[in-house]
Amino acid sequence: MPASAGLRYDHIGEIWVAQAKVAGALLELPTLHPSEQEETVRHIHNLQSRLLARPGLRALGWDR
Repeated sequence: MPASAGLRYDHIGEIWVAQAKVAGALLELPTLHPSEQEETVRHIHNLQSRLLARPGLRALGWDR
Protein backbone atom coordinates (compact mmCIF):
# COMPACT_ATOMS: atom_id res chain seq x y z
CA MET A 1 0.00 0.00 0.00
CA PRO A 2 1.45 3.40 -0.95
CA ALA A 3 2.30 5.82 1.85
CA SER A 4 -0.27 8.27 0.47
CA ALA A 5 -3.13 5.75 0.58
CA GLY A 6 -4.73 7.54 3.54
CA LEU A 7 -4.59 10.98 1.92
CA ARG A 8 -7.59 12.25 0.01
CA TYR A 9 -7.40 14.75 -2.83
CA ASP A 10 -8.84 17.45 -0.56
CA HIS A 11 -5.67 17.27 1.55
CA ILE A 12 -3.71 18.89 -1.26
CA GLY A 13 -4.64 22.35 0.01
CA GLU A 14 -3.27 21.44 3.43
CA ILE A 15 -0.05 20.24 1.80
CA TRP A 16 0.28 23.55 -0.10
CA VAL A 17 -0.12 25.52 3.14
CA ALA A 18 2.38 23.30 4.96
CA GLN A 19 4.99 23.56 2.21
CA ALA A 20 4.55 27.35 2.12
CA LYS A 21 5.21 27.52 5.87
CA VAL A 22 8.28 25.31 5.56
CA ALA A 23 9.56 27.29 2.57
CA GLY A 24 9.14 30.56 4.45
CA ALA A 25 10.91 29.19 7.50
CA LEU A 26 13.79 27.83 5.42
CA LEU A 27 14.28 31.13 3.63
CA GLU A 28 14.38 32.99 6.97
CA LEU A 29 17.32 30.92 8.22
CA PRO A 30 20.75 32.54 8.12
CA THR A 31 22.62 31.76 4.91
CA LEU A 32 25.56 29.42 5.50
CA HIS A 33 26.70 29.04 1.88
CA PRO A 34 26.52 31.47 -1.07
CA SER A 35 24.35 29.16 -3.21
CA GLU A 36 22.16 27.89 -0.37
CA GLN A 37 19.20 30.19 -0.97
CA GLU A 38 19.20 29.56 -4.73
CA GLU A 39 19.24 25.79 -4.14
CA THR A 40 16.49 26.04 -1.52
CA VAL A 41 14.26 28.00 -3.90
CA ARG A 42 14.91 25.42 -6.65
CA HIS A 43 13.89 22.57 -4.35
CA ILE A 44 10.76 24.43 -3.23
CA HIS A 45 9.81 24.98 -6.87
CA ASN A 46 10.40 21.28 -7.61
CA LEU A 47 7.95 20.35 -4.85
CA GLN A 48 5.44 22.89 -6.15
CA SER A 49 5.77 21.41 -9.64
CA ARG A 50 5.00 17.95 -8.27
CA LEU A 51 1.88 19.26 -6.55
CA LEU A 52 0.78 21.11 -9.69
CA ALA A 53 1.24 17.96 -11.81
CA ARG A 54 -1.14 15.85 -9.72
CA PRO A 55 -4.41 16.87 -11.42
CA GLY A 56 -2.93 16.03 -14.82
CA LEU A 57 -1.62 12.69 -13.62
CA ARG A 58 -5.03 11.84 -12.15
CA ALA A 59 -6.65 12.79 -15.48
CA LEU A 60 -4.34 10.28 -17.15
CA GLY A 61 -5.46 7.57 -14.73
CA TRP A 62 -2.31 7.41 -12.61
CA ASP A 63 -4.31 7.23 -9.38
CA ARG A 64 -5.66 3.77 -10.14
